[in-house]
Amino acid sequence: MGLMDKIKTELLFFGLSKDQFLKVRNRIRENNRKVAIIWSLTASFFWTMSLIMSIHSEAYKRCKDVYVYALCLDLIVLIGSAFIVKKVKQMMPVFMFIFVVSVLGAGVGIQIKQPDVRTVTMIAMSIIVPSCFTESTIVSFSYQLVMILSYGLYGYRIVDTNVYRWGILNLIIFSVAGIMIGHVMNKARYERYIYAETANELADLQTRFAYYDQLTGLKNRRSYSEKIEEIENNTNDQEQEIVVIMADINGLKAVNDSMGHLAGDELIVGCSRCLEKAFENIDTIYRIGGDEFCIIMNGDGKAADSSISKLKQVASNYRGKYIDGISISCGYATNKELNKRNVSQDFVFDMEEIVKKADRAMYQDKRDHYSQQ
Repeated sequence: MGLMDKIKTELLFFGLSKDQFLKVRNRIRENNRKVAIIWSLTASFFWTMSLIMSIHSEAYKRCKDVYVYALCLDLIVLIGSAFIVKKVKQMMPVFMFIFVVSVLGAGVGIQIKQPDVRTVTMIAMSIIVPSCFTESTIVSFSYQLVMILSYGLYGYRIVDTNVYRWGILNLIIFSVAGIMIGHVMNKARYERYIYAETANELADLQTRFAYYDQLTGLKNRRSYSEKIEEIENNTNDQEQEIVVIMADINGLKAVNDSMGHLAGDELIVGCSRCLEKAFENIDTIYRIGGDEFCIIMNGDGKAADSSISKLKQVASNYRGKYIDGISISCGYATNKELNKRNVSQDFVFDMEEIVKKADRAMYQDKRDHYSQQ
């Protein structure tokens, strides 16, 4: 990266990549929205107090129209940030611009109206404003440049020459200082947001590694075991009719031996896609072994039969790079069936027994499949 590219990146993206900058833009806008509410409320209070002071003080009275101008703009920012931006985040730059115009414009206006004692107000504004919001440095530079040009053009005609020269020189110096301070602060803010975003992504990735199968994207055996334990410990779940469906791919070993493990992996992944299609909107589909899958859902035997029928149809129509058609053996059991079987006994809810019964039904389906070949 050349020098000009580095300067451009610093001015536009605080030295970050454009992708990183854009990734956290909405979070930055929400933070700026909250900051705008606080700053506009604070500024509105300041201008209101200045208007009250203008009643009794001639010095403040000379700047009364500036206070009114700034107060009106800050109230617009306060209302817009509190209500409009909350729904339309893209409007945040508009209200940030209005606030900056109100503050910097008021600084220039006060200096022109009362040049003998209020130059410090204009200088203070030039330092504070670049660090108010988290915004790219090129934007802060643009605001400050407009402020300097405004004072340079209008102050030259109105302000005393000695005061004007002192004011314009200090304005330039402190504007540069404000931009540099704002750049350092905003760069640190953006880096914190990027760090937080990266930490969230890492946490999500760790969760996926812990609870999701890396080949298929389905939930893994650990997730399955925790779901079984959750149901066993939750009385409300036990009272609902639960269906456990076991599914097993037919012929995986033969495919691995004859066509290679790439074809075998495609068979496993293809089966998982067929399961997702057949059991649409169900997030409790688990890969619990090499070619073994389990589905846990609310419903009865009719719902299980319908879903299994759909699964076998979808699987038979599967077309991949190596595989055309997938054969899957399935079996299911419900908690209500076991309740009926134990109606004369003191029944203890046992998910393990339900899973075993579903497993036995699946192996019977597998035997039937191979006996027909």
